[in-house]
Amino acid sequence: MRQFLSTYFSLLIILPLIFIAGNIIPALGIAVGTIVGLIFLVNGNKGQLIFLYLAVLVLADSREEMLLFFKDLRVSLVFAMSIWVLAELSRNKVPWKQPFFWILPFFVSALFSLVLFSPTKFYSLQKTVSYLLVVFVTYHLIVPWIIEKRRHFEELIHFIGLLLILGLIKAVFTPETTFLGNRYMGVFANPNGIGLACMVWAPLLFAAYKTHRSNGHWRTYGLLLLVSLIMSQSRNSLGGVIIFFGLMWALGVRKRRNIIFLIIPILYLIIVSVDWIALGQSLGLGEYLRLEGIETASGRTLSWAYAATLIPEGLWLGKGFGYDEYAYHVIIPESLDHLRQMSSTWNSYLTLLLNTGVIGLSMFILFVGAQIGYGVHKWKTAAFVIAMLLGAIFETWLTASLNAFTIYFYLFLGYLAYKDPF
Repeated sequence: MRQFLSTYFSLLIILPLIFIAGNIIPALGIAVGTIVGLIFLVNGNKGQLIFLYLAVLVLADSREEMLLFFKDLRVSLVFAMSIWVLAELSRNKVPWKQPFFWILPFFVSALFSLVLFSPTKFYSLQKTVSYLLVVFVTYHLIVPWIIEKRRHFEELIHFIGLLLILGLIKAVFTPETTFLGNRYMGVFANPNGIGLACMVWAPLLFAAYKTHRSNGHWRTYGLLLLVSLIMSQSRNSLGGVIIFFGLMWALGVRKRRNIIFLIIPILYLIIVSVDWIALGQSLGLGEYLRLEGIETASGRTLSWAYAATLIPEGLWLGKGFGYDEYAYHVIIPESLDHLRQMSSTWNSYLTLLLNTGVIGLSMFILFVGAQIGYGVHKWKTAAFVIAMLLGAIFETWLTASLNAFTIYFYLFLGYLAYKDPF
């Protein structure tokens, strides 16, 4: 960690300067942040730019008014990086990454959706382009830098460790901004935020541990991640992490792969036959697991039911990126006004169906499936993909481009196409 802080000490100075500039005039903060990022690129300091971008994504997750300009700064940085990458590609200084091309059919279908059916075409175009650029930049700038040297991957893990440490420090000094009730939020704006971050970070920390077990930092960060995850009380994220390690064990060795097909029906019988609510309450975990709302998935099933009524209206192509937000904020009838509080489908796949239809969802699944095929160790890549996709059932993070979690999913997917860290 000391070496990481020394290497990226300039960021510890630059981020406060961007913050000060943004609170004088938001446009000034955006301009300063973008110019600094471009200077890093021109001088070949890709690592400085990448960690600036990742830090901005976290800051943009905040609901504090004085940090709101970071939401626009993240967009500006993505565009700046994309232009630079396109220039490098045109001069053949960097190669096109084949795994990236598999997502293009999805975006073509998304463009058809917004042009033909979107009620908010300009907003839909913004979201579509931003999603494409995030994936594009991740595969052509961030992933190549990460795989260039093992030190770069280790620096990424130190950055994650720093965020975990800062969250716990924040909990000590400003608990009123770090807890929502009794649920921990860390450096993010809500408990599910830190939960999702821990879910997508866990595979990266495990990869660091497997490649360099002698480094005690990875065990320490892993412990901090576990503490943060438990305190967040995010059932979905905790389940995602458990599923990841379970699948790593089951799919990592050929003899175990056949066992999993026998275990699945047995697990299904156990799940449907046990009264989990009564069991949890008898163990004293009723409050922690929020069992009073588990039958409706904390209200999510109500939201899913409403989304399901809208899917037939745009079954094949959907109605463009952002249509899910329009549906929950504009066209909800008065009789279902309580769903306005839900504000979302709370399901990545229902969101994809609303926005891009069956065709778009199929193209997205094709892209993810192709990434497994590119994996150096296909079964372990499959373990990561399956766990993360299951973790997207109760959240919409997989369909949101400029949050602080999705990028790690694509980053590690791209990384697994060139390395087998397990």
